[in-house]
Amino acid sequence: LITDEYNIDADIRYNHEIYDEFIELADKLGVGIAFENMADIDGRRRFGTTPEEIIALIESYNSEQVKACWDFGHVNRCFTDRVRPLVQIGPYLRATHVDDNIGRDDLHTIPFFGTIPWPEIMAALKQINYSGDFNFELSCFRRIPETLLEHLGRYIYEVGTYLIELYDKA
Repeated sequence: LITDEYNIDADIRYNHEIYDEFIELADKLGVGIAFENMADIDGRRRFGTTPEEIIALIESYNSEQVKACWDFGHVNRCFTDRVRPLVQIGPYLRATHVDDNIGRDDLHTIPFFGTIPWPEIMAALKQINYSGDFNFELSCFRRIPETLLEHLGRYIYEVGTYLIELYDKA
C-alpha cells in the first residue's frame, strides 16, 4: 500500500507500523522474512515496485532476517528491462515468485507462456549467485480438472528443470 506516492520515507514508516512486530519475532526465532516487489496497477503507483524502494525498506530494518522476494510477473508488468532490477536486488534476494504474463495482467502462468525473457533472467540469477528456490506462482490453473493435475505437475517440473539448465549454462 502506498501512503504518499512521492514520499518513500512515509511509506517505509507505514510498513514499519504493520510489520515491526513480525520482524521482531522473526529476529527472535531466526526466521526469514521476504518483502515482495509490487506492481503498479490500474494506473496507480504502488510502493515497493522499484528495487530502490524494496532495498530501502529492507535496509530500514537492519536485520539479516529481512530480504526480498522477487516476483518476475510483477517486474514484467512494470519494466521493459527486467534484468537490471533483478541484478540490483540481487544482494537482498531470498526467494522468487516464478510466473509469466504478457506484461499487462498478472496472469501467473507457466514460464514461456508469456513475454518474460527467461534465458536472460536465468543468466542474471547466475550473475548474482542466486541459490534459493524457484517458487512457482501459478494461480491461473485453479480450474484445471483434477485428472489433469498430475500431467500439469510433470510439465511444470520439466519447465523448472529447463530453467535450471539455462541457469547452469549461463
